[in-house]
This record gives sequence, C-alpha cells and structure tokens, in this order.
Amino acid sequence: MCFINAKMLLLIFVFVVFGEVYSVTYSKRDQGLTDIPEDIPVDVTVIHLGGNELTSLRPRCFSNFTKLIKLDLGSNNISVIHP
Repeated sequence: MCFINAKMLLLIFVFVVFGEVYSVTYSKRDQGLTDIPEDIPVDVTVIHLGGNELTSLRPRCFSNFTKLIKLDLGSNNISVIHP
C-alpha cells in the first residue's frame, strides 16, 4: 500500500516546479573559449563550459548568477583563479 502524506506531496510539487521547469542551462562545451562568455543569461541555473581553453578565472566572474546551482569547468587548463 502506498501512502503519501501532505509533506511528501509538497516536496514533490516543489521539486517539479522549481527543480525542473524553471531550469535555465547555458552550454558552450568544446568551443575553444579562452574567456568566460559575456552572453550568459543572468537567471542561469546550470553552466557547462567544459572542454575549452580557459586558463584563468577573473575576480567574481560568476557572482551575477545568483540562481546558479551547477558549474562545469572540467577539461580546461585553469591554473589561476583570482579572488
């Protein structure tokens, strides 16, 4: 027998509405980028910049993205991260 109480139902609703429907993904994988692009939407939740040629990160380069929950910078050559 499956029993779902009100709290479980609310959690399911919150996940579906806020976890998936309103997700904004920006992806520029394997593009040869040497700097963080300027055209990333401010309401982005996921950024994929893996496989590029990034070597450093400017100070506060992701600070405007207050909804960001996932950042992929894998397979770059980042050696300097400015505070």
